[in-house]
Amino acid sequence: MSLRSIYTLRRAASLARKGRTDDAAARLRSAIDKKDQDPRLAIRLALVSDDYAALAKAADEGQASRAAHLFLALGKLAKGNYKAGERHCKKALEAAPENLTAKALLALARFGGAGDASALVALAPALAHTSLRAQGLILLAAERAIVSANPSDTGAPEVEDVTGGPLAWVLDLLDDLAIWVYWLISIVMNLLINARDAESRAVYWHVIEGDRLEGLRKNGPAVERFKKALELRPGCIEALESMVKHQILLGQYQEAEATLALFVQAAGEGASDDPSVKKWQADIAFFLGRTQEAKALYQALDAQFPLSYIIPYRIGLCAMAGNELPLAAASFQRALGRINPGLIAERVKLLSSLGAGAGG
Repeated sequence: MSLRSIYTLRRAASLARKGRTDDAAARLRSAIDKKDQDPRLAIRLALVSDDYAALAKAADEGQASRAAHLFLALGKLAKGNYKAGERHCKKALEAAPENLTAKALLALARFGGAGDASALVALAPALAHTSLRAQGLILLAAERAIVSANPSDTGAPEVEDVTGGPLAWVLDLLDDLAIWVYWLISIVMNLLINARDAESRAVYWHVIEGDRLEGLRKNGPAVERFKKALELRPGCIEALESMVKHQILLGQYQEAEATLALFVQAAGEGASDDPSVKKWQADIAFFLGRTQEAKALYQALDAQFPLSYIIPYRIGLCAMAGNELPLAAASFQRALGRINPGLIAERVKLLSSLGAGAGG
């Protein structure tokens, strides 16, 4: 590798990091046009600009390393060219037979081309260790196949990443203890603050009891307590907020939308701009099938929840519903790059139980 190509690669990488992808691509093309034979220039150009022409030309002329075929496979599969993608995957595996990303892409090519999900399902536990771009394409193919087999599917549910084993038991015990301590403090505060207001004492007694039951994972009795609080005071903000969360959890989305409107009205000015309220609005719109509305809400929230995997995941699902496949794949890639509860393995494994085909 020449010093000139080293400089070009480093400069292109610097420009790309600054978001100047057009300048980076122009610099790389200029070096390639000057007959610089370093295959990494064509690889970097493909990654920066999604322009695989130079890399494909080098491969056709036998000038590209076999490892470069992995990047060509990604490009072909992203455009739905499964036959060419399979050919490049095989070339990549010739150079590195144990390359997990190449194996996963080959399984994707066979799934997309012939509807054979067996190899992809077999690789499901290991897919999280492949490249993120490959994961985004695989998840897109899986989600499209799942929806094709089951149009009512709304994707994987939101799950918090929790600790397992003995440590989880200890943490749960400490959480339960904290709930009881908070409950005792709340009871005392309620008696002191509402000493002369029997109605308020009764309202907040139900709210406090509901919070305790909710914390102890007794959701049914908790909902009944919040309902009693709202019977006594329909505009109780705390009870309305808890009811919204429970109605979404129970799949009562139209009821949740009505309750959320009451909550925003009761909470007053600024409540509608709260990120949690926007998240509920997005979730409700998503589950009611208003995917374009949900997508806009989720996109506005994404920067405010930088650790959330569910927001980019649902942006991907909304984009997929609108046939915006490049956006869907990119959004799935971002979701899988964040901490998640085995999302790609779960969705790919579902293919075998559904008997799904290629999914379009």
